[in-house]
Amino acid sequence: MVETTKQHENSSVAAQILGGAGHIAMTFVIFVLFASPFISTGVVEMMGTGLVDSQIQAPLLKDLAIMFGLSVCTWALLFAAYAHVRDRIRVRKKMVVVKSRGTVLTETLIVFPVFLLLTFGLGQMGVNSMAGLLTTLGTFEAARTLAVWGPEVGNNRSGSTVTRANAEDRGRIAAAAVIAPVAPMSAGNILCSKSNAFRKLVQSMVAAGLAPVEAPQKYSSFASAMDNATFAQRGPAKFAGAYCSVGVTYSGDMRTDPGNTEVGEFTTKVEYRHKMVFPLVGLAFGGTPTPGGWLTTVERTYTLTHHLTPNPILPKQNDIL
Repeated sequence: MVETTKQHENSSVAAQILGGAGHIAMTFVIFVLFASPFISTGVVEMMGTGLVDSQIQAPLLKDLAIMFGLSVCTWALLFAAYAHVRDRIRVRKKMVVVKSRGTVLTETLIVFPVFLLLTFGLGQMGVNSMAGLLTTLGTFEAARTLAVWGPEVGNNRSGSTVTRANAEDRGRIAAAAVIAPVAPMSAGNILCSKSNAFRKLVQSMVAAGLAPVEAPQKYSSFASAMDNATFAQRGPAKFAGAYCSVGVTYSGDMRTDPGNTEVGEFTTKVEYRHKMVFPLVGLAFGGTPTPGGWLTTVERTYTLTHHLTPNPILPKQNDIL
């Protein structure tokens, strides 16, 4: 009897360990599924670089922790739904037929709206968390770009004078390239005044076979809100959407005098106005209502030491503006 009890306890412990390992594995699977539409090889490389940078390490780890917590909540919701359905099936096998007309319909009317809010809310939270993570990486890239272009401001070294607006636009393009995966592809989101530098970059994308398309302005399903178009269809449109939704400015000691050898630091600020495309949940995330939908603003800053003097290698004549 004692041996039988011990064997039962051991099997119970083994079952709990296997069950826990299964829950952890499914949580990681959901984490990968959430991240896969927005993560590329370049983003992973930037994340590896950012994790060793003291300024953006904390925001990156926070965003990753939120994403993992979101994955835990999603798996818990799915497992609870599965357990509920499983228990209902078991109970139905033992039920005695009774008159209970309308019970299922009433329960559905009560539960279904809550289920929709939880489902759309979890989906939107995942996209918002990824938007924060990519904005952090985009700020890092914008600062590196401004470290190259900022010292060129006011210098006419190759036939074209670089202005502060030109330098900030280069940083804006760099940030938009990183944030593009989470930028909604709605037609109203890609209409803004674009610089010549941005237009040249998009023209090179089109020449490579990536033709822009016009995406729907409204999202009516979970799948469309997750942006399931091919990259060839969505690339330039999402890039334009990110560019129109991002603002980049810098402040501090940006050395523009070629003869100045003093060390200075400047701070780059990126503001990304993220459009929440999942239905019903815009207000829940504290968004701002606009004619085009609910918007939430993600802000990040990054301080960097600039080049001491303008780059000695001159850019090509037509690449300045």
